[in-house]
Parts: sequence; structure tokens; C-alpha cells
Amino acid sequence: MKQSQRIVKNVLAGGISTVAGGLLQLLTILLIARRISVADFGLYTFMATLAFLLQRLADMGVSNILMRDVAIEPEKTGELLGGTLSLAWLFSAAIALLTFAVIPFLPFDYAISGLTAVMVLGGLWQLQCGCYGAVLRAFEDNELNAFGFMLHKILLLGFVLIALQSRAAGAR
Repeated sequence: MKQSQRIVKNVLAGGISTVAGGLLQLLTILLIARRISVADFGLYTFMATLAFLLQRLADMGVSNILMRDVAIEPEKTGELLGGTLSLAWLFSAAIALLTFAVIPFLPFDYAISGLTAVMVLGGLWQLQCGCYGAVLRAFEDNELNAFGFMLHKILLLGFVLIALQSRAAGAR
């Protein structure tokens, strides 16, 4: 494949997945906002924000550094990815321990505290996924990275629909 074709393929894959993924995420948030109370939506946004912030804190640009290093020395992919994943698991464990130490002091009931813990873990696990995505981007396989991004948004929408249906069935 020529360089120009690769650039077009990667731009299209990234652009389409960003637009479609954004629309799916907007649909997910609109479904949640319409089906739960204002107070519950406030708790949801708190948990989502907490998970997002902890993921960004744990990443600290590691996936971007990995992408650059793999692009420069592709023959060392296994070694670089292994080292980065080890570091990612250490960051995730440290932030998870800190989070679990703070959660008991939050003014939420047991169920909301548990959901907060699950949301934080979900956000932290994206750090490891980001490392694999960085390797894909380094090898200019953006369509696989875009596919993973879209799959994440589709699964998120599906799990939210299941949770909302379960909540509605439990309220009857």
C-alpha cells in the first residue's frame, strides 16, 4: 500500500470511528438522562468523571511514548509493550488502592459505592487497552484501533440498556 493510501485509510478510520463513536456515546448519555432521576444522573456523571480522571492520571502519556518508541524501533515491540504494560499495571494498582481507601468516606450508600469502584476499575483497565492501541497506531493499523473504539461504544450502549431494563423491571 502506498503512503498516501495508508494516510487516507487511517484518517478515514479515525474520523468515522470518532464521529460514530461520539454519536453512540451521546445516545447512551441521552438514554441514561431520560430514564433516571436528576439525583441518579448526578451520581452517574460523578462516577464517569472519576473514572475518566483516574484513567488520565494513570496514563500520564505512557501510551504516546510507547507509540513513538515502537514506531522508531519496531523490532523491540515485545520488550517495549511488556515493560509498558508492567508499568501500567503498577499505576492501576496504586490508583485502585487509593480509590478503594477513599470510597468508604464518600456519602453514598453501599450500592453506589460499589458502582463507583467498578467504574474506576473500568477506567483503569482502559490504560492497558491504550497500550495495545498505541502499538496498533505505531504500525499504522488504525482501522483495528478504530474497530476497538467502536466496539467499546457499542458494548457500553448495550450494557447501559441492560442495566436500565433491569432497573425498570426491578421497580415494578
